[in-house]
Amino acid sequence: MRTWWMLGSALALACTDAGVEIDAIDPPPLDQMIVDQATPDADLPDLGPDEGPPDMGADAYIPVMPDEQPTDGPADLAGPADLTESVPDGQARAGLVDDPAEALTGPDAQCRPGCYRLDNDLISVCIQGESTFSQLTFAGGNIIDAYPQGHGRDRLREISFAPSLGEVSVDRIGIVRDGSDGGPAIIRTSGKAGGGRTIQAYLTNGNLPGDLTVTTEFRLMPGARHVDVLSWYAAAAPQSIQVTDVVFFGDRMGTFSPASDIGAAPSGEIAFLGAQDHDVAYAWRMPDDPISVLNIPISAFPLRPVILENRTFQAGDVRLYRRQFWVGPDIESIRTPSLEAIELTLVGPPGAVLDIDDGERQITRVYLGEDGMRTVRLVPDAYQATYRDWPGGALEEPQWFGAVEGEMVMLDPPPAPAELTLTVHDQDDRGLGAKAVFVGNGEERIEFIMDAGTVRLPPGEWTMTVTRGWHYGVHRADLVLAPGEVLAIDIELTEEIPFDGLSAGEFHQHATLSLDSEIPLQRRVHANIAEGVGFMLPSEHDVLYDYGALAAEMGVLDRIAVPMTGLEISPLVGHLGAYGIEPDETQAANNAPPLVEKNGDFWRKRTVPELVADARSRGAEFMQINHPRDSTGYFDSVRLDLDQPIDTIESEHWTTDFDTVEVYNGQSDFCPVLSDWMGLLNQGVRLTAVGNSDSHDEGKAVGYPRNYVPTAGEDPWDVTGAEVTRAMREGRSTIGGGAIMDFPRDRLPDGPQPGDLLEPANGEIEVHVRLRTPSYLRMNRLIGFLNGQVVFDREIDAAPELITDFDAIIPIVVNSDGPLVLLALGDERLGVIAGGPVFALANPIWVDADGDGRVTPVGPGKIVLPPMSICQ
Repeated sequence: MRTWWMLGSALALACTDAGVEIDAIDPPPLDQMIVDQATPDADLPDLGPDEGPPDMGADAYIPVMPDEQPTDGPADLAGPADLTESVPDGQARAGLVDDPAEALTGPDAQCRPGCYRLDNDLISVCIQGESTFSQLTFAGGNIIDAYPQGHGRDRLREISFAPSLGEVSVDRIGIVRDGSDGGPAIIRTSGKAGGGRTIQAYLTNGNLPGDLTVTTEFRLMPGARHVDVLSWYAAAAPQSIQVTDVVFFGDRMGTFSPASDIGAAPSGEIAFLGAQDHDVAYAWRMPDDPISVLNIPISAFPLRPVILENRTFQAGDVRLYRRQFWVGPDIESIRTPSLEAIELTLVGPPGAVLDIDDGERQITRVYLGEDGMRTVRLVPDAYQATYRDWPGGALEEPQWFGAVEGEMVMLDPPPAPAELTLTVHDQDDRGLGAKAVFVGNGEERIEFIMDAGTVRLPPGEWTMTVTRGWHYGVHRADLVLAPGEVLAIDIELTEEIPFDGLSAGEFHQHATLSLDSEIPLQRRVHANIAEGVGFMLPSEHDVLYDYGALAAEMGVLDRIAVPMTGLEISPLVGHLGAYGIEPDETQAANNAPPLVEKNGDFWRKRTVPELVADARSRGAEFMQINHPRDSTGYFDSVRLDLDQPIDTIESEHWTTDFDTVEVYNGQSDFCPVLSDWMGLLNQGVRLTAVGNSDSHDEGKAVGYPRNYVPTAGEDPWDVTGAEVTRAMREGRSTIGGGAIMDFPRDRLPDGPQPGDLLEPANGEIEVHVRLRTPSYLRMNRLIGFLNGQVVFDREIDAAPELITDFDAIIPIVVNSDGPLVLLALGDERLGVIAGGPVFALANPIWVDADGDGRVTPVGPGKIVLPPMSICQ
């Protein structure tokens, strides 16, 4: 995904700076406001951001002050020692997480030591400590995890407090009441409002709140299903701000707002903002008033700004804002029905989720539970029920029912899913991780199988394809599945291309921590295993995450390596990969370099050289240029023209302090970047070519293409960070997409490898090249470039079923220094494995034609490529 999503998201969030008419959302009348006012200011004029207070004479103005103040006492209680113990009925608890066993859990849960918990007998909620894992904010103090008591599967991403869409830089957080007295458990945060991490990166110095201190208390009562959230906004200077909360329930949460049109995204004024994923649901609301939600029309940006009001503060004003965060098993458990509602019971398949509407508007969403029953509260009327995400598929039509007091409504069951148990192993009967793709019923489903797994599908005709990347064979089968059918399928995938002292992996892929990806973290790890790569270095946007620790926790380090951490630094002028920085939970975004820095009272975007230097100072072992010719790619931003010397580039963002460049990020820009790369080599800029998936979703397979690096490890997943770093710094790697190119030494013991310096003998060099593809693919062309010029172009005629398509010693006449680059191409595509073209590219073998021990660059000049199928 490119920078457009970030720019578009920032523009959408930037309110009046982006032309979004936030000011058109009128605050409620004064007598309905949630702001407590001891001294009403209805007759006082609104102040513009640069105006001073009205002239009413000395000491005429009395600042607004709410009746309710923060709870007496400091926020310094120790809390209970063991948060793993259950909370007795009738009590609430606040405590500090100081052991990983005390953290909330779930596929993407971020609760960790240093965070705080609120618990009672119904819900558990985690409040972030002072540091943050997020790319959205510089500081913590936000709500990050929650679920019904004992549930254990958090789905929440983050709820933060954003005056004028900035953020609150929390510098104090602690326990005010621990609940041991039988009253509420209370956690308090306090900090100064300032620019938000994301907004300032793209709309620098827009949406800056003034001198404002925000104190927030999170209060959980015994027996309550919600946390009361009270924020005191205290202004030290006159200012007009928008009071906003940013609600990000999570990528896989289906949003919900009552009375909205069926299928419509929440927007405008609504009773509450809710979301549900199977058996956990959340809601953000005000106690007595509706909220206003800004709908961002960008599918890749799933958060929602909730606008409490637009308000002018005068110096000394303090205003109180009350919200509630609700947690339950479904929307029905956290909504407030009408006073005219009656109770009835819905009965259907255990575990099903139902949407209830009146034919036009959403009413509620329910989880039927393990017993298949759910009591709901509805106004007497006619309603329709629709099964949501049922594995057996949907009924042809929604079913209508009438709401009658005390009635038990027996719902028609949806089709029973067929259950397939897949067992996957190799020719030696060793269990394998694999990808199973099912196509049928007008849809495609992808499942990752770790040795064995059960897949539930709607009945009907399906085509199943099971793969493990292109080093293995393919298993295909046509299936006709009956409702409720149980089927066991044994699958053998034969390893056709052994790694032979190599590992393979990639450096650019995303999961849910990137705002434009919805892949759960654990599922991303499974996807890499299923594609048969040896190592993974994911790179989330502007935040570090320890995938190595996650893989260890999952118990899969004997299947895949995570030899170092990575991230994608994402300024508007081009994206940068940084690898080897250690995550630090005490630092913002886990120690990721920020895109902006404070410059007095304002913010300044950092240049690319500054970002690279910062990343290296934090421990980056190698730096990468990502997709340099796509959208706002780096080469476009600095106006790279290889007809000119690179030292004439005038952009403040230009630097050659990179180790690698993403030559393949997609077929559309491969050939332009291939030309750029060889042109830079000709000017003495040594960059290692890499190829990566840049996968953000399951429709784009990870591990295509992949980078092959030498390893002394017995298995591909034994590769070390030092081996990967050396290969990237010295160019000792190749790129493969459905194919692998290597340089055996069985017939040419001293034959060169990528990255080697080679002195010709009698004006000629010899290179032993081997090309391998699986039995269902083949290569048909091998091209050699010296200084970007074609020095040989050989057609390959191998039978499709052969694994080794080419294996020969190639003599090449050379008459100048320069990089020798080899590119192999096939006319076929990878189909269900990845869909892309079949190719292999080797990093340069360096030719020292004049024997002076170095390579003299030939200088500027664009590279004109020959006609090639991959460029079409």
